[in-house]
Amino acid sequence: MINGERKVQTKLREKEPKRGPTTFSPVILQPRRETPATCIAHPTTVVSKCNPVTRHRYLLPLPSSFHMASRSALIALLVVLSCAAAVSAATTFTVGDTSGWKTGVNYDNWVSGKTFAAGDQLLFNFATGSHDVVEVDKSSYGSCSISNAVNTIQTGPATVTLTSGTHYYICGIPGHCNAGMKLTVTVGSGSGGSPSSPSTPSTPGSPSSPPSSSTPAAPAPSAASASPAAPALAMAAGVLLLKLALF
Repeated sequence: MINGERKVQTKLREKEPKRGPTTFSPVILQPRRETPATCIAHPTTVVSKCNPVTRHRYLLPLPSSFHMASRSALIALLVVLSCAAAVSAATTFTVGDTSGWKTGVNYDNWVSGKTFAAGDQLLFNFATGSHDVVEVDKSSYGSCSISNAVNTIQTGPATVTLTSGTHYYICGIPGHCNAGMKLTVTVGSGSGGSPSSPSTPSTPGSPSSPPSSSTPAAPAPSAASASPAAPALAMAAGVLLLKLALF
């Protein structure tokens, strides 16, 4: 029985086709053409161009964190310098020049020919308790009345920042306005301003009390012109702006 099975298996093997040695055909990998759309950027680079044949990438470095921080610092410094240049361009006028804010001074003559712009400042030099500065309307200015006062400053020296329009200032101490302590200032809306003309003097009334003599505060220099640092600040801002453009 066993011999019979062996004979059957031998016959089946003889019927099977003979196989030669196993051969493997080589696989040739063809280069793949990449288009710029399939180029993958490196985390620290930007792909500006891909060659579809050689697949070479032309890489440009991204700005480092140091460069980004430097750029932000330059922008902030440029803003600060621009603001400082705008502030330094304002002019401070000392009312009455060396005479200060006191009786017996013709402030119509002082204001004549001067040009005031929005942002300029008036400096009233006076001793606290001897005088004050009261801003009033036109009718109150003519009658030397403080009943409709817009603003009152009683501490000297006093600084007033001008806005566009016409402003009227008097001294609220009884009798001082009628003794000449009154000032009209016309301010233009632009940076150039407009020259102020002397106001028409009103008929002085009888003073309720004689003007009190006082020792004026130390006189300040006359109408300080715009700070000389303004052109330098503007030039520095221009240099920084050019540097940012070329960065």
